[in-house]
Amino acid sequence: MSFIRELRNVIERAVILARGRTLDFDLPAAEATPIPARRAAREASDTKPEFLTEAELQQRERENLLIILEKANWKIKGADGAAELLGVNSATLLSRMKKMGLRRPS
Repeated sequence: MSFIRELRNVIERAVILARGRTLDFDLPAAEATPIPARRAAREASDTKPEFLTEAELQQRERENLLIILEKANWKIKGADGAAELLGVNSATLLSRMKKMGLRRPS
């Protein structure tokens, strides 16, 4: 199930970043081994836990904010606003947006 969620997030990010331009996907050819079997084999062979650097965390937070802002049509406060979707106070969201230099595209 997380694979589908990850794919959805990648597609949403690509749509946001494309800003109306055409999206092209370079998908790998289908493999004979089913995805769940490949995932199980990969997880069994992984010995180190995965982690993100501070820069990667900040990039993911920025991408997530862009996704939510687009979903809320850049509405910050109130019902169906980005702050409500995130579960944070609107002042907190505005502060994060300012820190990251996020502004509604014209």
